[in-house]
Amino acid sequence: MKGSVILHFFNKELNLTAIDAKRQLWKVNRWGGFIHRPRPQWGLILVLEGQLDYLWSNGSLSLSPGDLAFLPKGCRYDVRFRTERSRVESLIVNFQTDDTFKPMPLLLASNCTLLYKELFEQIIDAYDRSQPHLLKSRLYLLIHQILQSQKGQEEALLDQAILLLEQELPIGEIAYQCRISESGLRRLFAKQFGVSPVAYRTQLKIQKACRLLISTDLTIGEIADTLNFFDEAYFCKIFRKQTGLSPTCYRNENQIIL
Repeated sequence: MKGSVILHFFNKELNLTAIDAKRQLWKVNRWGGFIHRPRPQWGLILVLEGQLDYLWSNGSLSLSPGDLAFLPKGCRYDVRFRTERSRVESLIVNFQTDDTFKPMPLLLASNCTLLYKELFEQIIDAYDRSQPHLLKSRLYLLIHQILQSQKGQEEALLDQAILLLEQELPIGEIAYQCRISESGLRRLFAKQFGVSPVAYRTQLKIQKACRLLISTDLTIGEIADTLNFFDEAYFCKIFRKQTGLSPTCYRNENQIIL
C-alpha cells in the first residue's frame, strides 16, 4: 500500500534531525543518484517542474509536477529525466533518524503542490538562515501534514474496499481495483477492524440479516439466499456464531410489529 510504510515510519516517536533543505535545478542532459553508494539520509522531495524517473535493481518510480515522494536512507538508485523542458525543478528536505528499515522510494501524493510547497519553502528558508529550531519545527509540521493526508487516503481506500466487498467480489479483485496488494489489504482491515476482509464481509452480511429478520417476512432460507450464503444451514451456523442466537430466536425477540 502506498502510504503504509510512511505511516509506520512517522507514527513512531522519532527524533528527527534536519540535515539540509534546498531547491534543486537539474540539467536534463545529465543524471545522478545513489546507484554506486547508499543514500546517506532520508529525504522528502516535491517535484515542481519536469519529470523524474528513479530506477533501482528491481523497480522504478516516475514523478511528475506536484508529486511528493519519500526517499529512504540506504537505498541505491539512478535518477533520470523524461521531459521536453530545459530543466527539472524540485524541493527536497534531507534528515536523519535512528530508524533502520529499508524500503524503496515511495510516491506519497500527487497534485499536491499547493498543499506542501509553502512548508517546503519555509524549511529551506530556515536552513538557509541557520535557524535550527525553526527548521526542526517546520519539518515536524510537514510530517504531521503528510500523516494526516495519508490517513485520509487510508479511509478513502477502506470505503472503496467495503463497497466492493458488498458486491461479493473476490479479495484479489478488490485489491486490484483498490490498487493495493492482497497482503496490504489484509493488513489494513486487521489494523482498522481487527479481522480479515472476508471476516468483515461476513459481519456485514449478518448485520443485513438482522435487519431483514426484524423488518421483513422473508423466510430464513430466503434471507440466506438473498445474502449469498451457501445454504440455510450454513447461514444459521454463522448467524449463531456472530450473535449467540439462531435466526428464529433473534426474529422472535426483536421483530418489529408491522
